[in-house]
Amino acid sequence: MGMYRRIKVFRYCVVVSSLFVTSMIMDTALTLASAKHQAASGSVASSNPQSTEDAAPSRVVETYGKLPLYFIRNDGQMDGEVKFYEKGSGHATFFTGRGVTLSLSGKQEKEASGRDEEGRKTVTVGDTVKPGSPTLQERRLEMNDKDTASGRANAPLADTRPCKEQSGEATSKRERQHPKRSTYDTARPQLITLVPLGAKKNPEIVAEGQQECKVNYLIGNDPAKWKTSIPTYQSVVYRELYKGIDMKFYGNNRQMEYDIIVKPGASPSRVQLSYEGVEDVRIHENGDMEIVLGSSLKEGAAERSRQPLVSKRQPPESPFVKGDFRDAGVSGETGGSREGNERTILQKKPYVYQIIDGKKVEIDGKFRVLSSGHGIRNRKSETCDGLSRANNQTSSFIYGFTVASYDKRYPLVIDPALVYSTYLGGSNDDWGSGIAVDSAGNAYVTGYTESSNFPTKNAMYGTYTSSYDVFVTKIGTSGTSLSYSTYLGGGGGDRGWSIAVDSAGNAYVAGYTESSDFPTKDAFDGSYNGSGDAFVTKIGTSGTSLSYSTYLGGSSYDAGSGIAVDSAGNAYVTGDTGSSDFPTANAMYGTNTGNMDAFVTKIDASGTSLSYSTYLGGSLQDYGRAIAVDSAGNAYVTGYTLSLDFPTKNAMYGTYTSSYDVFVTKIGTSGTSLSYSTYLGGSSGEYGWGIAVDSAGNAYVAGYTDSSDFPTANAMYGTNTGKVDAFVAKIGASGTSLSYSTYLGGSGDDYGYNMAVDSAGNAYVTGYTGSSDFPTANAMYGTNTGNVDAFVTKIGASGTSLSYSTYLGGSGDDYGYGMAVDSAGNAYVAGYTDSSDFPTANAMYGTNTGKVDAFVAKIGADATPTPTPTVTPTPGTPTPTPTVTPTPNTPTPSPTITPVPGTPIPTLTVTPTPGTPTPTPTVTPAPGTPTPTPSPTPEPCKPKKLNVRPKSLKLTRETSVQKTVTLTCNGGLPSGNQPVAIKIMRGKKLVNVSPAEAYTNGNGQATFTITATEKTGNAVVRFKYKNLTDDVTVKVR
Repeated sequence: MGMYRRIKVFRYCVVVSSLFVTSMIMDTALTLASAKHQAASGSVASSNPQSTEDAAPSRVVETYGKLPLYFIRNDGQMDGEVKFYEKGSGHATFFTGRGVTLSLSGKQEKEASGRDEEGRKTVTVGDTVKPGSPTLQERRLEMNDKDTASGRANAPLADTRPCKEQSGEATSKRERQHPKRSTYDTARPQLITLVPLGAKKNPEIVAEGQQECKVNYLIGNDPAKWKTSIPTYQSVVYRELYKGIDMKFYGNNRQMEYDIIVKPGASPSRVQLSYEGVEDVRIHENGDMEIVLGSSLKEGAAERSRQPLVSKRQPPESPFVKGDFRDAGVSGETGGSREGNERTILQKKPYVYQIIDGKKVEIDGKFRVLSSGHGIRNRKSETCDGLSRANNQTSSFIYGFTVASYDKRYPLVIDPALVYSTYLGGSNDDWGSGIAVDSAGNAYVTGYTESSNFPTKNAMYGTYTSSYDVFVTKIGTSGTSLSYSTYLGGGGGDRGWSIAVDSAGNAYVAGYTESSDFPTKDAFDGSYNGSGDAFVTKIGTSGTSLSYSTYLGGSSYDAGSGIAVDSAGNAYVTGDTGSSDFPTANAMYGTNTGNMDAFVTKIDASGTSLSYSTYLGGSLQDYGRAIAVDSAGNAYVTGYTLSLDFPTKNAMYGTYTSSYDVFVTKIGTSGTSLSYSTYLGGSSGEYGWGIAVDSAGNAYVAGYTDSSDFPTANAMYGTNTGKVDAFVAKIGASGTSLSYSTYLGGSGDDYGYNMAVDSAGNAYVTGYTGSSDFPTANAMYGTNTGNVDAFVTKIGASGTSLSYSTYLGGSGDDYGYGMAVDSAGNAYVAGYTDSSDFPTANAMYGTNTGKVDAFVAKIGADATPTPTPTVTPTPGTPTPTPTVTPTPNTPTPSPTITPVPGTPIPTLTVTPTPGTPTPTPTVTPAPGTPTPTPSPTPEPCKPKKLNVRPKSLKLTRETSVQKTVTLTCNGGLPSGNQPVAIKIMRGKKLVNVSPAEAYTNGNGQATFTITATEKTGNAVVRFKYKNLTDDVTVKVR
């Protein structure tokens, strides 16, 4: 166990201590993968029980195999032709100026027991072996450091010398004296190269998204030859591969995908890609393209026929996946397959789209084979001494893309929308329940775990204690690394339910504890009060220390369910209590009037005192579930009540109906009075679980109902279509009317559990559904793939249309519980899943390591289009200049008209802007209408000034920063839908800027990304609109 705990850090940061260990890790990972497959297919008999000594390294290697895919920079450890490379189990991918080469190992597992044919134990990563020990020396001799797929140092990518010229170099003296005793049966490796024909010679190849982990190559005993601290990256981009066209490779769940990005004015017809080293290319009826690799078993096939290849049920790992390249598995089994064990790669039909006026417009696209290869000799792989080499024959398998008509003023993307999605858990069960996001896009997650090996990093408490422990995890903006992750708990059961984050990055957690030794610091109440207490904990920005932590409860049951924080660092908590002595201060209601009351508590920034704390309930049972706070310090609370006498004021619905009713309550800044408080429900049961508030004081509530007469207004869905439906309601600032209220569900049961709202008034909801017909729109996943799937839904500001709505789940059960949204409109979801195939993207952990794992997903704003309503002036009203309200950070070539809440669509009240010229707005078709070529928006004013601030910046090598340029007219009015171009005036080898041109949005702003290369010095970047320019000086250090 000790060894396992020590090695576990490799899950987060890979440090390769030597080349032969690198190869060993890769080989062993292949053994484990093969063993898993064979066990699943029934082809491996049960092995004898292994000792702890044998089992621990296997667990380590299995953990290593779940690392996210990453790209390594070539700092001299490879042939100079290679710029970046990626290595995985049984393959390696090399990015060169000529193209992308995949080296597939032909190795098949012979034995997975960790012992060789003669019964000796082989060395795997994690084994403790002293240098010079016989086992280690034997293993060194077994390594084939001529294997290109193993990534040996300075290995040429493709040596084209004839085999006969190398006869004297085929084996070393040592190898002839000591024949290899490999644990593998080795078929010939195969080289496959993807070559862009007619592309720029020696294109710029850059890496993006530098990761925390570094790689070291310590070869030999001369430190001068060692390569250390080599950076790793999330993606590799071929820039301007063709004029105006980039090609980007990146990882998704340890598999590789690519996007082809066609910039405005460029043509996708220029893209012609050739496969070398394959036997055929076929287009399927569904638009997928199959690349036939042929058999890897050309010689000795009869002997190897006893070893099954990987079947279609579990395809072998391949970096060529989805959209991309998707491995189709093997077409048959050895000895009995068609076409001699034909292996194939499957590229799914291209997904092509544009983002126009914040709306995703899908474009029909398909593969086209330009050369089928029939009757033409292809550049195929041959083998010399086990190393694949290519002979120089004419390339023949060439393909490109056919794309339907599209708007050439906007970029065209040939692929997806899930920014990242990852499992989060250990070998036991883990539940995610709350999520928050800071201004930089870091996600903060809480929940609880039964796993003693839950992922931790920079942890205050790195050890699991007992029963359930709270976890608090901060995930970096890319989603591929942990900033910190810690247990939080004592000797009893502890559960984290809700989390909030302040502007400084401090995290606030509320939940429930049964531990008398729960960690406390600077506590308002430092002692456990019995029968379960609520707790409130503030964690500092580094995650390594408590700012404060306190119990909150009385002598009976108390639990914290929701938490919010204001700009001053005061924490607002709600939950429920059965205690008659729950702590109160400046209370509206100082007595528990039923056997269970909700509570609302405001804790000052120090955590040592209560600003106010009050019961909230009637004579029966009342439960507080969620809380939000506005900029003035008013608290908004929801939950559900069984009380006929729940406190109401200025109520829309002042009467309890039946069973449980939702309550929505606004408490004034002092905490001593109600601004409003209302029931919300029908004749059956309702439960409020999520609440948010916008800058105007409108409250948004989500939950679920089994009433057929739940109050609706301006509803998308006015009828409960199943026994239980989710609901979403927007309550006006006064609390006396509904701006909108709608059911949300299908014919099964649907539960809304949490929500958030962005600055434009769009509502984001998550929960879970058992419906096969749950409402979807612009969905990433349009089908319920299991019994229960999580859902993520974005509702437009009017409440009358879905911006997007998607299932999110695998073949098991998946539950969405936490929801947050950032200033750019990216949605963050947390929950838990027992699916082994939950959708992942750029995942830290791509595998469910227990029966139930938490999950965290980020859904990009670009993939969540906002339908633009058809604009119809109010009858009898003059048509003034519309007020343009762009969606934050979304390009807005055409003005978006914001409807007055509660006004039926499509009739909109349009507010004039005094003194603004009156352009003719572009009328966007109603949602669902194809928009291949929107009309350009007339220029509202003549631009007079182009401005970027600050004028200088400093960048560390290979880091990026975003710069926003503002284009304005006289009087400072923004000029939208205008092209701003860039030019690097000095230091072209120091920085890269993308995109080359961008259109200003409704605020007159265009955003560019400046990326420093590996060189240092000063560069000057010029931004230009017609004759207007502004420069930025960049110092790369």
